[in-house]
Amino acid sequence: MAFEAILRSLTLPASGDLSTKQYLFVMLNGSGQIATAVAGSAATGVLQDKPNVAGHGGNVAVGGVSKIYAGGTITAGNRVSSDANGAAIASTAASGSQLGQALTSGVAGDLISVLLLPADAGAVGGSDYHLLVAGAAAGNVTVTGIATTDQLQEVLYFVGAGTAVTDITDLTSQFTITATNTINNTGGTSSSGAKLLVRWKRRTL
Repeated sequence: MAFEAILRSLTLPASGDLSTKQYLFVMLNGSGQIATAVAGSAATGVLQDKPNVAGHGGNVAVGGVSKIYAGGTITAGNRVSSDANGAAIASTAASGSQLGQALTSGVAGDLISVLLLPADAGAVGGSDYHLLVAGAAAGNVTVTGIATTDQLQEVLYFVGAGTAVTDITDLTSQFTITATNTINNTGGTSSSGAKLLVRWKRRTL
């Protein structure tokens, strides 16, 4: 079952009737209004409600975990992009901007959960990275690619797996980067048997 968590959102004016576009990617047009995202676009976020008149405010999720309709087969862990209708599809070299990472699996028409990220975060030349890793007893957790000079931004604890996630907790305050490929929360919450979504920023000089 799709779920949402720790959403960060903006209210933006609709470009027209978007009452059938809830849980699809939207993008800003040249007038600063939201419209359905097009294939490969650097979408602004996911529409959470159903504004039905131009100029009415639409609630757009720009961060956190949002529900979104799948436009094709997606497996948990896939990076996602927008198709021509604003639905999420698994990213490929030809699918344009990467907008997040799927946390649940689904097929076309299903509601899935996606961790929203700035367009192309973690791609070549980007400075923001994220990784879904196996939980562990309180202490060292392996996060391949993280460095001691990076800035840890978010650690989310998912209880359950796949479509059986039952809870989500923000454990960011418990963790620090202690070594290359390692974060640590000695004395904190055990995440053994679950998953952690780790997000960090690469510091550049």
